[in-house]
Amino acid sequence: MKSNMNHAERWFAPSEAANSVQATLEENTFKLISMRQRAVHNVGYVWEETRDLQERQGVQTVARCAHLLEMQAAIAIGCSTLFVIPGQQPFMNAERQRLVREVLVSGTVTERCAALHKLVPFMTAEYEQLLMTAGEHSGIHMYVMLADAPLIEMLPALSDLEQRMEVLQRLAAETDDSYEQQRLHQQWLKLKQCKQWLHNVFPEPMNISGVVPEWIDMQAEALFRAEKRAHDRGRDVRISVLLPFAGGEWKQHAQLVRTAAEQIRCHDVKRDLPLVGVWLHSGISQDENSGLLRDMTEADVVWVCSEQVNYG
Repeated sequence: MKSNMNHAERWFAPSEAANSVQATLEENTFKLISMRQRAVHNVGYVWEETRDLQERQGVQTVARCAHLLEMQAAIAIGCSTLFVIPGQQPFMNAERQRLVREVLVSGTVTERCAALHKLVPFMTAEYEQLLMTAGEHSGIHMYVMLADAPLIEMLPALSDLEQRMEVLQRLAAETDDSYEQQRLHQQWLKLKQCKQWLHNVFPEPMNISGVVPEWIDMQAEALFRAEKRAHDRGRDVRISVLLPFAGGEWKQHAQLVRTAAEQIRCHDVKRDLPLVGVWLHSGISQDENSGLLRDMTEADVVWVCSEQVNYG
């Protein structure tokens, strides 16, 4: 893991921010998080949440925002480091929900990738709006959690799934084309899996990215396309991606983010900032002897906070 790369950001005491943010919080529910740097033997530096408001040296105050209005409110009180979690908000209109469901019920990889491709322009526009807003101000650094949503809330209704399954069975019985029968059977199996997801109670909240392998790739492509658009329009955009820790999956996700950045970023985008990091819940053991932190060598930055990431 690389050492601290945030030396150019504006720093101020959490107590100063708390005094000026009181009225703003009543209308915009962004949250201030105070982070301090801790050196971990054989690992590097880890940023962890601190609740000691008297501690000033080496403490970075971050505004956690869920949407554009919260970003604007945070910037208005002087926050220069934003942690943005779009969550499921970009998928709340009917057309985008339809496209997400098309992704989830696709029977083949080819069909799923085609459905994901339809979402790229929508997500690019969402990210571009956020980046253009931040880029109106100098020195703003955005840590972005790629948009995701609880799987259970994006699946089609049970009655819809059962109706589709009946139609597929009837179509398969009516055709003599073996290739078409196989395609319809694959589609039926995917709908059956979606039906099982609706009935199952997962031990941990399951998001779309947990069941759609290409989801992070699509989101990263949209984010870096938005960054390029904002940069081309003269905005000073500074972004890093934070990925929630999810067992061994986060390494694969980090590589997808790096690949998307290499393919899309223009040559003059600032490279002195962390590209991709990992968000750890403080309930997960960070004992350096446990091996977990030593497994974070792929991350440019590690954040440890007391709250779970909520995409709802």
